Amino acid sequence: MISRDKEICTVSSPHACGPGGAGPWAKKSPVGLLDLLGTARWRITVTNTGPVDAVNASVNDPTTPSCRTAAGTFTLAAGASRQIYCSSLLLALPMKNTASVTFGADHAPHGTPPTTSGPSSAVACSLLCILAKKDRT
Repeated sequence: MISRDKEICTVSSPHACGPGGAGPWAKKSPVGLLDLLGTARWRITVTNTGPVDAVNASVNDPTTPSCRTAAGTFTLAAGASRQIYCSSLLLALPMKNTASVTFGADHAPHGTPPTTSGPSSAVACSLLCILAKKDRT
């Protein structure tokens, strides 16, 4: 079984939002972090909670193709985790970014179809998020 967690960095420092960076990370960016247009920095944590290795794993992220590219195709040992870092220039906010992972089980019988995990999402927000919320009240 593969679990995944998509998050957005909540500070504007590229150093804090890359591999080994402290973040902080959340499910929604704070208002004002990205202004009207900006670069969102994403982290996807993939964890293999199953008893066998996951093979030919790949990230599905239709909104941010750089996340799929950054992840590539990989094997994840049972009990292991991997973090993928990627970014996107946002042209419209708010933006909900969702990722899942497709994988096979090591030593599965030939012809066994791959499995796709459920989705995990994070939201990039801006001043428009507050304005949209006020319009609904």
